[in-house]
Amino acid sequence: MLSKAFRLSKDRDFKKVFKSSKPFYCGNLILRYSNSPKSIINNQKPRIGFIVSNKIDKRATKRNELKRKMRSVVFLLLPKIKQGYDIIFTVSRNFQYPYQYFEIEKEMINILKKADLLYD
Repeated sequence: MLSKAFRLSKDRDFKKVFKSSKPFYCGNLILRYSNSPKSIINNQKPRIGFIVSNKIDKRATKRNELKRKMRSVVFLLLPKIKQGYDIIFTVSRNFQYPYQYFEIEKEMINILKKADLLYD
């Protein structure tokens, strides 16, 4: 499980990332990232947020299930993600239900590589 220290939770943090970033598109996901304001002071771990809108699925249980699977993928990728960034994953199109972990993992790895946020 992804601990709260690695999560973006405040609205102002989301707004800062949206204001100071450009989107990266890959399949069903959109990624935005910016330098974390605290990363200059200390070597901060990446903070990650997830957005799954009502347009993806009206049922909160399905949206939450998708976010839980995305968090579990990020939890395993944390050692490979570059430090000092605030990252937001937005689901632009729905994954096929039932959500396949490996499909989500493949897309998240691809978009992180595209944004050059993974260590080699």
